[in-house]
Amino acid sequence: MKTLIKAAALSIAVLALALLSNSAPASSSWRDSVQLPYDEIDAYFDGAKWLQNSTQCDGRRDITIIKPIGKSTNFHFTTFPKSAPASKTELTLRIKGEGDCGMMKCYFTYVGPVTYVVMQSNYRDEDTTWIPAVAIGKGKNAETDLDDCRTFERLRVALITEARTIYVTQETDGAFTYQTFNYKSASDKPSLIVKNGKSSLDKAKGIESFTFTNDGYKYEVNVSTSKQPFAEVLVKKAESLLQKERLLAYSYAKKI
Repeated sequence: MKTLIKAAALSIAVLALALLSNSAPASSSWRDSVQLPYDEIDAYFDGAKWLQNSTQCDGRRDITIIKPIGKSTNFHFTTFPKSAPASKTELTLRIKGEGDCGMMKCYFTYVGPVTYVVMQSNYRDEDTTWIPAVAIGKGKNAETDLDDCRTFERLRVALITEARTIYVTQETDGAFTYQTFNYKSASDKPSLIVKNGKSSLDKAKGIESFTFTNDGYKYEVNVSTSKQPFAEVLVKKAESLLQKERLLAYSYAKKI
């Protein structure tokens, strides 16, 4: 009962802050003003370095990454269909007015060659929801045809690569689960799932590592805990590096 009351109070506080902040754009950090057990860090790779404050969506058919352009009202949208990841579409869109916030959700409209509507949930529960939900609509029916982006309870890391999406979740017993969803299959079922993972924190390097072992293979997810964003996914066998994923963006719930 205490947890439910606390979660409800936190949710009301987040909503109030969102409304008082003049409905900041989707890439802004209105949620950063609330003290919660986890601090969300979102970043994307621009081809040379990692930059903060992106929004990502693992949709039913498409991958979308929204990137701010300086302090302007323009945003860069990178989208590609899972059926053809190499066929990327790059758009520069302008956010239209202020966000429409209410009922624990904020809706942001982006206009340009194509109209997009992005919904971000204001709801955040300290026990289950560490990275809030996102949904994206596109085209004439953007407002009424929102596509829910894939998410999980107790999500610690969500990564977008050129070939798949990868998720690290924390179970109620404290162990971690590693799941991948290959674009080729575009299925709701994971292409790979490895349980009983562990995490370790290297304070000197500012890195949190999540490691998983399965049938002689080791899967390692490393994420920066500092103000300088960074992430990598390594696949090893007998400590020899077999594969290093080419990452495009990630979201990370950093424990405070």
